[in-house]
Amino acid sequence: MQVSCHLDSLFALQGIGSYCISAGGSEELKREWLPRVASLECLPALALTEPDVGSDLKAITTALREDGDRLLLDGSKSFISNAGAAGFYSVLAREGDGYSMVLVPADAPGLRITPTPELIAPHILGELEFEGVEVPLGNRIGAAGRGFGLVLQTLSMFRVTVAGAALGLARAALVEAGRHANGRHQFGGPLAELGPVAQMLADSWVELEASRLLTYRAAERARENPREALVDSTMAKLYATESADRIVDRAVQVMGRFALISNSKVERLYRQARPMRIYEGASEVLRIQIAKVLAERID
Repeated sequence: MQVSCHLDSLFALQGIGSYCISAGGSEELKREWLPRVASLECLPALALTEPDVGSDLKAITTALREDGDRLLLDGSKSFISNAGAAGFYSVLAREGDGYSMVLVPADAPGLRITPTPELIAPHILGELEFEGVEVPLGNRIGAAGRGFGLVLQTLSMFRVTVAGAALGLARAALVEAGRHANGRHQFGGPLAELGPVAQMLADSWVELEASRLLTYRAAERARENPREALVDSTMAKLYATESADRIVDRAVQVMGRFALISNSKVERLYRQARPMRIYEGASEVLRIQIAKVLAERID
């Protein structure tokens, strides 16, 4: 299970760190970097959040400016997946009155990387410091000042992957809880036949299937038109991750002390589920975004 989760995370990060190049990069950038990403020769990373900026990305302070045939980058990024292992970073920065994306190779002079404190569901994370980092003008991804659109398009595609990961995690927890409830007897019969346990298992299955349908629909719409599918991906990510958290919590309750054993499957799933409600958009922020779209469509 751990190997599978790490592989799923790896391939998702390969996409989220390089997608903006596919969507808006020059032919030169695509030829230079995408084959290396596809072959796993090179790990990419997407650098959005900063020490004082999480969900409100328009408040970032990392700055990009043009100087002749080069771009200069100053600022910092925080809690960046693959930092320290990535071969390049797709960085969101302010440029003039807008926001631009720029590709920064990991060996660029002036880039300093330090590890982030380990999380409850460990994976590679780091802090980035850009001090007068110079890259060629051609490393800008897309048009100057139009980088925010690329970020939204990226999130539209890859919030679906978080929803998909939540589906797999929730299913694994439900299977473990179901097996335990069928095989363990209390009060003269299997746990699965006791009213409160049966209710928890049933609610979990219903939520899992609802999450699956919402996620599959979002994935199809994102494949067809990622620019228009952001609200679908956002709803899928919100519902699937919130449901996964509830399903895993019920699994712990059904299995009791057996689910509390350190590094047991359900204990690992419990730790892995919780961060999903925060990264790629905290649930509270996603609700605000969904409600805004709803208000616009009603009008």
